[in-house]
Amino acid sequence: MIEKLLGAGDMETLKDSYKLLLESHVELGGKMKELSVKQKGATNPYKIDRIKSAISEMDIKRHDVHLQLRVLGRKLGKSEHQVDTDVLLAKGSLEGYGLPEFIVITSDDIGDGLNLQEDEMFILFEWESVFEGIYEPVLYTKLLHQRMNELIQLAPEMVQYETADDSAYFHDHTSTMYGVIVKQDNIDEVIKIMHENAGKVRVDPRFFSETEKTKAETDHEAALDVYNAEMEEQYDNS
Repeated sequence: MIEKLLGAGDMETLKDSYKLLLESHVELGGKMKELSVKQKGATNPYKIDRIKSAISEMDIKRHDVHLQLRVLGRKLGKSEHQVDTDVLLAKGSLEGYGLPEFIVITSDDIGDGLNLQEDEMFILFEWESVFEGIYEPVLYTKLLHQRMNELIQLAPEMVQYETADDSAYFHDHTSTMYGVIVKQDNIDEVIKIMHENAGKVRVDPRFFSETEKTKAETDHEAALDVYNAEMEEQYDNS
């Protein structure tokens, strides 16, 4: 529908611009991480203040890029949650392991609220956002949590359940991440388990049954009605 309204050429231009903004967001995050490392090793108070100032400026730029992504995302038919998911996926995923839908966060990432060790990675199964005090419904949220719990049961000695506040990464809302922490030494075995039990742990909708998808979509539509009504009421009262 959106492609018909915009035209194929316009849609491709928007997608290209969206991709460039994602790359810019990742690049700024990388530079912020480099400066953060320099700050930890600095001893001169003046230098520390200058690094802090540079990080703050880059963070503002990154947030501006994020807002631009939201605008383009809406034109591409994406919700704010979908845009934020794209931002996180751009930071890293398990695509190289044949599991592209899983976002991965390591100790190199800044502002993740996880405090991971160097030999650990966090595999994200689901995350929830609250915009201006109102929870934004996530499609398949119950299924995502079920699949995370399945992996924990399948590999209890290799994965550790973890939840973390990621609000520092997104300025205008709070968010909570749900997933598992895996030691680098165990990642190959965990990946093998995930592939062997794809129907139980994969979070790509292709691995959901039609019954599961229909139930989840019905629940999501009802939750969206409540969300939109609450947002509309909040804006009317502002």
